Amino acid sequence: MVLSSSWNLVEMDLETARYIFNYFAHLLSPLEQAARRHASFELKLEGADRPKEFRRYKEMGWLTDDAQVLNLLKDGFEAFQVQVAERILVESPESVYLNLCPSCGQLTRTPQARQCRHCGHDWHDQIVGKFKWNSCFEITPRSFFLVGMITRGKVHKGNFLDLSGVGLAAKPKIRLVESVQLRKQGRIYEEIGLGVATLNEWERSYLKKIGYFKGRLDILRELD
Repeated sequence: MVLSSSWNLVEMDLETARYIFNYFAHLLSPLEQAARRHASFELKLEGADRPKEFRRYKEMGWLTDDAQVLNLLKDGFEAFQVQVAERILVESPESVYLNLCPSCGQLTRTPQARQCRHCGHDWHDQIVGKFKWNSCFEITPRSFFLVGMITRGKVHKGNFLDLSGVGLAAKPKIRLVESVQLRKQGRIYEEIGLGVATLNEWERSYLKKIGYFKGRLDILRELD
């Protein structure tokens, strides 16, 4: 893959296309989402004579006859992935986090990877803690809190919260660490609120929309 400093695409390889397509799927358009779903369920029926499953998939909307959707897949699924990745990098470069090895500059396997599969370089030492995100709230655009629990390590003001796990190309600086009292089923309990200030409006809306994350977010000592 070759990118200019302004993120304009020069050349896209299949590995990078798959990375963007799989880990930033929320940036696909409705038509692209439909094409992705169609290709996935079409693959399940490949080489099989199963008319009942075919009819059921169509009834459920998993397969489609929409000409616009099918046109996106006319050159094959891999070409479709490259096309989608190219569009995303051109239209929403700020929303894509390419996790590059700090040693060799190669693309890692996932946005959360901390070891390079190409050169073996390991940078897990940047992780100082893990955060289980359960909810969020906004007081002002500069006072956006993610609320949850520290499940490993510690967190301090000045650390960074890696949001690539939820599909955001953002590692906002933690400005505040507050105790938050919550009430559930008549009981009061405490969680930790991490106040971050560098998220844009779209990122804040996206976090409020998804609401929580089942996995664990990395707390970093510093940015890569």
